[in-house]
Amino acid sequence: MSDPYTEATRDERKGMSTLAKVFLIGGGLVVAALVALFIWFSVSVDRMFSTIPAAPPPPPPAEVARSEAVQEAAELEESLRRRQVELEESLKRSAEQAQVEAALQEARQELVAARTRLEAAERDRVRQELVESVRRNQEVMAARLAQQAEALAEARREEARAMEEAAAAANLQQRESPRAPAQESIAEELNLAVNSVLKSVFEDAGFSVEPVEEGVGLSFDIRSKTVSTRFDYDLVSDPEMLNRVSRGEGRLADLWPDDAAERAGAATKPLPEWVPVFPGADRKSSLSMEAGDLALGVDVFLADAPGHEVILWYFRAADRKERAGTELSLRQRRSEAQPDPVGELGRFAMHWEDRQVSVFVTEDDHGDSMFVLVYKGSTKGDGND
Repeated sequence: MSDPYTEATRDERKGMSTLAKVFLIGGGLVVAALVALFIWFSVSVDRMFSTIPAAPPPPPPAEVARSEAVQEAAELEESLRRRQVELEESLKRSAEQAQVEAALQEARQELVAARTRLEAAERDRVRQELVESVRRNQEVMAARLAQQAEALAEARREEARAMEEAAAAANLQQRESPRAPAQESIAEELNLAVNSVLKSVFEDAGFSVEPVEEGVGLSFDIRSKTVSTRFDYDLVSDPEMLNRVSRGEGRLADLWPDDAAERAGAATKPLPEWVPVFPGADRKSSLSMEAGDLALGVDVFLADAPGHEVILWYFRAADRKERAGTELSLRQRRSEAQPDPVGELGRFAMHWEDRQVSVFVTEDDHGDSMFVLVYKGSTKGDGND
């Protein structure tokens, strides 16, 4: 049996293990290598310092000052260069900022221009809509006015036809039946009617007008500060002949023999252009005068047409003036529904601005009529007003 101590110290008596021996040998080699490397580095450093030349002796004071001046100049030049670079960068930044501001300003201008274009387009659209609306309204109003004008024209045509039919019936009835004795002769009625109008017309011009004692006419007293003159004018020289014509015992043409008509026609002056005259009427007698810018006159005409046609023509002449834009202050005729029969006096008057025209008409049994035309108006302005 073995000894316990011997068994316990068996491993110690055997020596170092193989691994420990390897580490021990490797560590020694590493230490030797480090020592050799240190020795090599020390030798290399000594050799390097041995090849460096010795430092030169310090320069004299003048050279030191010059060197310092050169160094300061170099530093100043460097400082100036840096300042120049900074200034250039600052200018560049300013230029970039100016470009940015210019771009912003251009953008603002483009925005304002675009807004202006939009507003102009909107205004044009609204204006176009308004113009279109006005045009449509004008078309509607024109259509309505045309319809009303057509209706009015048709009504007037109907009225004219009715008047012509009534006139024809009245003329036929008067030719077929005996006339009742007139309460007042046509000569007296014509004399009173013309005198009443002429009195107001001529008195406005400063004349005194009185009816003559006999005949059909006027007696004028023309007075001024130094002159007083009387002038007599007969519308019809033979009033009894006019009364016989009104009773169907003659013709109106018999009132003026051919030689008298020629003498009367040769003595007459042209009427003012604004005085309307029934077409084809023969001027038998005339009296006209002027007082400053005022023209006064009375004329007697013989027309180859019934009396109601003469009155109707003057009524339509007034219509034409109104359609041409002339505003009439008075338009009146004796009857709106029936023309004047033979032996009676038809009347028509119209006033506009400072002018007036009055017409008195009578007719005979032969389809002729005599009418007296009284006018007063300014000689200034267009004659066709």
